[in-house]
Amino acid sequence: MPLLNVLHAQNEWWMTDKVPSVLLKKIKRKEFDRAYKLIKDERILGIIGPRRTGKTTIIYQIIDTLIKNIDPKRVLFFCADDPALLPYKDELLENILKTYYEDVLIEPRRGEKVYVFIDEIHFMDGWELWLKRYFDLGYNIKFIISSSSAVHLSKKSRESLVGRIFEILLLPLSIGDYAALSGKKEMSDSFIDLDLENIPIKPSIKLLRYEEEAKILLNNYLLRGGFPEVIYNEDILLWQEKLISDVVKKVLYRDITQLYNVRIPSKLEELFVNIAANTSGTFSYSSLSRNLGISIEAVINYISYLEASYLIGELKLFSKNARKSMRANRKYFTMDCGLRNAVIRTTSLTGENVGHLVESVIQKHTCVYARARGMTLSYYREKREIDMVLHLRDMIIPIEVKYQTSISRSDYKNLISFMEQYKLDMGILITRDLLDMYEANGKHVQLIPTWLFLMMVS
Repeated sequence: MPLLNVLHAQNEWWMTDKVPSVLLKKIKRKEFDRAYKLIKDERILGIIGPRRTGKTTIIYQIIDTLIKNIDPKRVLFFCADDPALLPYKDELLENILKTYYEDVLIEPRRGEKVYVFIDEIHFMDGWELWLKRYFDLGYNIKFIISSSSAVHLSKKSRESLVGRIFEILLLPLSIGDYAALSGKKEMSDSFIDLDLENIPIKPSIKLLRYEEEAKILLNNYLLRGGFPEVIYNEDILLWQEKLISDVVKKVLYRDITQLYNVRIPSKLEELFVNIAANTSGTFSYSSLSRNLGISIEAVINYISYLEASYLIGELKLFSKNARKSMRANRKYFTMDCGLRNAVIRTTSLTGENVGHLVESVIQKHTCVYARARGMTLSYYREKREIDMVLHLRDMIIPIEVKYQTSISRSDYKNLISFMEQYKLDMGILITRDLLDMYEANGKHVQLIPTWLFLMMVS
């Protein structure tokens, strides 16, 4: 197929003046507004995140908004892993831009501004060098790119595009976003002013107004997860099959295998299933190596690939000794609870699995919260264990998860001991239902229900 025909097929708005409705979703993630504002910034805009989080949808939504104000032909889109582009893969970007300017715009490259959207750019050889070239030559081109391999894009950006690119990370929905996009925006907005620096101590009508509704939402979220399409999929079995085929299989057997030359992708899948089945648990490289029958080096590499694809997250040991922290076992958790349930074939919430699942969801939300604020999230284990430690320089907040309806004095011991050791005044105990304050020996432990904590860090 001639290249011009391929481009016409991917850019229907050149002829119709609109993006096909099938490519647009009714809902917009909050990241859309942030991305659209950055259209005016001269830097390259990178949208990164795992598959099925809506990167391509946001691109089409941006295009749809753009062409209401400019000539639709000044917007070019192509997907770098489209098989129709394989005959042109050598110098792909140059071939496409040459065809675009000569046969579509019919003008020189120093003409008016154009917007070039490249989806899954990591499949294009040498993409970072080509973007650097066009950026440095001062062409009037705004590049917007997406990638399912955050580490690939970030690594290439650091190497060649320093100061030339701004990245937006698109992860599975937080429970706050899940609520808003499920038609419960009023509930989500009611918690928007709360965070870990502004914790409500006592129950109030404002907080408890949505308690019952929030608990129902939490149970749905724990089972189904936060990939945006889940809102339109009611059948749990069909949804899980879609997650396995569209996310797990494509990421493990296609994206990661191709990008990192993985020789035994089935072992990569075994590793992911192992982590998913024991989400929020502590793992050692040596035990994983024995269980999977692969080298420790392979385990370390495979874990880094899963993290780079945002399938799992990691907590290192909290310690003032950096070497000890690096040598210690890590905690790993799945970045989406629905994906975890899909790979281990869980279709209902039971007392047997819900505790670890809740802790995993809390770890994911708190990890994103910490990253957005330049903080670090760890776990602590010496004589006692603390599920999470949130810290930034001298500020340390220990967090324990007790997903149960009643709390005994023994449930506070680990927190109080840690607070005394590090001379802290405040700690957090995440419960199933309780919102209260516990005081002992001048230490304050704030009890927060799981649903409220997740809303606060969303």
